Amino acid sequence: MLTGAVGVFSKFVGPITIVPLLILLTMSTVPTLDEKLSLHWISIVMVLVLIVVVIYLDDVHLPIPTGIRPFRVTRVRVFGQFPYLISVCSVWLLCLILTLTGAEPEEGEARVDKAATMRVLTESPWVQVPYPGQFGTPRIDIGLMCGFMASAVSSVIENLGSYAMAARVSEQRRPPRSTVNRAIIVEGLGSMIAALFGVCSGVTTYTENIALIHITRGLRNKEPFTTARKMLADAAENWMWPVESRCRSLALCSLDWDCSRRRAAALLASIPDPVLGGVLLMGMSMIGGVAMAQLQLIDLRVTRNIAIMGMSMMLGMVIPTHFEKNPLNTGNPTLDSTLNMLLTIKMLCGGGIAFVLDNTVPGTVARSIDNCYSIF
Repeated sequence: MLTGAVGVFSKFVGPITIVPLLILLTMSTVPTLDEKLSLHWISIVMVLVLIVVVIYLDDVHLPIPTGIRPFRVTRVRVFGQFPYLISVCSVWLLCLILTLTGAEPEEGEARVDKAATMRVLTESPWVQVPYPGQFGTPRIDIGLMCGFMASAVSSVIENLGSYAMAARVSEQRRPPRSTVNRAIIVEGLGSMIAALFGVCSGVTTYTENIALIHITRGLRNKEPFTTARKMLADAAENWMWPVESRCRSLALCSLDWDCSRRRAAALLASIPDPVLGGVLLMGMSMIGGVAMAQLQLIDLRVTRNIAIMGMSMMLGMVIPTHFEKNPLNTGNPTLDSTLNMLLTIKMLCGGGIAFVLDNTVPGTVARSIDNCYSIF
């Protein structure tokens, strides 16, 4: 990252690599989605509410008072601006009603006062200052390290496509390579800080937000001004900060959030799992939509492109499935653990195959993100 290798690497990563990778990402969540959605019928309600709010009510403008003297009313796309917040709060309120009225049995999946949830809520401190190593001395496992490195490489490839798509949908110029390098550096440092303070997830670009740019757009007098463009313009200014300054800010924000999040996180833990399953379904659908949007950058009339994408997606599913059922056994536990972990990651297998084929099979020149973006 510090050497600028990601900027050079982006020259060889194009939509033919990104599309299979994102599709395999969405498909890899199917078992989790099935597990969460099958817990309770409230998950169906969550999905239906999201469909109504995100799709049907996207362009509905509600009158909102904006002044008293003189009295003025402004029509605002409330549903389009806050689709997930409105949907989750509505179904969460329904679960609360089911809990208070006793319609949901004790320890039912739609209850908000399950024993584990209440224990987390009551035992969580109001304020807790995090510090490095509070969960014990870090341990190194070669297999896990290789697995996380493979996930990080897949995430970098996904992020390269996210940056280009964010710039494109918000009608901004594509970020230069130096900016892409800094963005990846900050994501890596953010993940290191998160691990240092015991946060169980890293820092990365969330592809679903690219799709949300389309949903939360803001139009005024038919001018091509969008909230996404303003967001990207602000981000462009922030990208120019020195890396050291941004890292200090990131560390302070991480500390401040971790100090005040304990009870808030415990309260969010009362959201039933089926509700979260419905949110995850819509989120993965958005990521799949972003993958489909990348197809407009690919010439689907060329057999080469179709064959590479189809082969990479099929092998990306077949290879992990095979090694899940028939794990390698070389006699070296560390090597077995490492290889089995790598070979069961669908994104890595499919994305790696697409990357190799796209850069070795003769074909179109406009292969990289930069060249594909310049077409438009």
